[in-house]
Amino acid sequence: MNILEITNSYIRERALSDAAAIHYGYVAELFVRDAGVQDVREITREALLNWREETLSRDVSSSTWNNYFRHLRVLLRFAADHEPVPALSGNLSALLLREHVERPKTISRSDLKKAMSYISSRRSAIRPRWFWAILLRTLYYTGMRRRQLIDLMWSDIDLKKAKIQLRATSSKNRHGWEIPIVALLLPSLFQLRERTLKELGEDADIGSLYVFDISLFTEQYRSCRNGKMNARSISNFFSRLRFATGVSISAHRLRHTMATELAQLGLYKELQSLLGHTDMKMTMRYVHPELENLRLMAEHLESIDD
Repeated sequence: MNILEITNSYIRERALSDAAAIHYGYVAELFVRDAGVQDVREITREALLNWREETLSRDVSSSTWNNYFRHLRVLLRFAADHEPVPALSGNLSALLLREHVERPKTISRSDLKKAMSYISSRRSAIRPRWFWAILLRTLYYTGMRRRQLIDLMWSDIDLKKAKIQLRATSSKNRHGWEIPIVALLLPSLFQLRERTLKELGEDADIGSLYVFDISLFTEQYRSCRNGKMNARSISNFFSRLRFATGVSISAHRLRHTMATELAQLGLYKELQSLLGHTDMKMTMRYVHPELENLRLMAEHLESIDD
């Protein structure tokens, strides 16, 4: 059996999300292309080393390699339930690389204001302006991931109680949780709901509809499948925004920015719950004490000179 067949079987058996299925397929295709091996019975440690060398020759980061390798290792272990896999005879963890820990990329307050100002201005080429402004605010004020925003339905939002239920099916770690709707975001979601009902009729049952259905408000997106926005549409929005303002923004950076700002409050357990992390170590990546606070702490040291 070849690794591509194994991948398809694994995706079907585990009922992976669309995003996870795409990534597993991508990794398997990368391996076949770079290592030149398809039959799992021919995947040896040497083949994995060759793949690593080929991958790193493209200036891929150690964390990206580790991500690729961990996904392939899952597939190999799945394959081992059906036939022998030579590569599994040794310690595969030794093929992982030490990762360089860097601060998550964030967006400055001035750049965020610059981006929002452009979206709302009449000179903006982004349409409809109000829709994309609400989308950006939602990503920032909730910290939700792009996939979670795309899958968000009106039945997941309780505007009266100001809370959102994030679905397990769209979560990276496959569990759902509740997050609050902050006062700065609530009016925007009310506006989006009113605009949606205006398009569909005041008595329309919108509970089963996607919240960010751009196809309701512009002809350009009428082809959206079942009213569901695709990830590329959001990426294109951020690309146009970057071209117009010079500000690099993405859903991922907005999440990092929100988390980094809130981490300064010191409420790490609460931040972990808000972000949906199962491991506190993931949350602590956003903890970056200010230099002046470090200076004040260090000033408490007593002199060692006479």
